[in-house]
Amino acid sequence: MPQSFITLAKKDTPSSLSESILDIFQRNGKKEFNVKQLASMLQMRDEKGRIVIEKALNKLLGNGKIKLTSPGK
Repeated sequence: MPQSFITLAKKDTPSSLSESILDIFQRNGKKEFNVKQLASMLQMRDEKGRIVIEKALNKLLGNGKIKLTSPGK
C-alpha cells in the first residue's frame, strides 16, 4: 500500500534527490504525496526510480525532515 509523507524541514538548494523531494513538499505546503506522485513530479516513471525515491524518503524520515502521515493511503 502507498504511504503518504509531509515535510517538516526547510531546505536551501536542490542538489540531490532528497533535496528535490523536500523542494516539492515546500512548494506545495502541507499537501501529502505518495511515492508514485513524487516519481511523476521528478519524471522517474519506472520501478527503479520509485525504489530510489522510497530509499530517499526513508532517509528523510529517519533524519526527521519529513513524517509519515498515513500509511496505506
